[in-house]
Amino acid sequence: MSVSLKQILGSFFSWWSSNLSVLFKRTSSKSYSARFNYSRLTINETGYVLSLHKSGAEAESFILNSLEELSSKLKSSNYPAWQKLSIYISENRILFKQISGQLVPEYRIRELAELDIVASTPFDPQSTYVFVGNRSGSAKGYFIVKHSVLAPVLKILKNTKAKLASVVLMKNGQEYSLSPLDLKHAGVKQPNRNLIGKSLTAALIAVSVFTLFPNLQLDGDLAHGVATLNSLRG
Repeated sequence: MSVSLKQILGSFFSWWSSNLSVLFKRTSSKSYSARFNYSRLTINETGYVLSLHKSGAEAESFILNSLEELSSKLKSSNYPAWQKLSIYISENRILFKQISGQLVPEYRIRELAELDIVASTPFDPQSTYVFVGNRSGSAKGYFIVKHSVLAPVLKILKNTKAKLASVVLMKNGQEYSLSPLDLKHAGVKQPNRNLIGKSLTAALIAVSVFTLFPNLQLDGDLAHGVATLNSLRG
């Protein structure tokens, strides 16, 4: 099976962004949302728990039993327009499947997961998300999240003042933030960065890939490579 430049760049970008986040992350026992004072929405087995952070005040929590209640709360004046929201999906709403004994690049995990879902799970690939998590661009398995768990919440966020900060999967006491490719597969539009930032990022990725893979055979000319970079970066 041939490996495309876009697949390699995608896995490399996940590795690069993951390691940058670790490099700049403060040492803290607090969760991602708490460290950055983001509001938090937890999706659990019975409904939703919305914890709103307001400047100079303790977080205010609401137990919500339906999507209608969640939508109403987010649209209400109780939610600050400037505030970002982190979505946490509890362990009982996700499934993790290990399919390799060794670390595998993210693009390869996704290919294997598509086959594995059909062969060994009762889930319909068309109604599930395959997430790898922000784990340095490689993993030994993947997470399954049903569309019905996350998609309606993402739709509500688009129709309210809430701005998405992150999506985090909780498993065995650990937190796994979704990688940029995970968010892309979930249909989450990434914020646009300025032209200089995009150019520097694309240049760094290109130089790193050709340094790491000097014998990589491209199936197109330089223009094809540039187009691939541009499509990857959005």
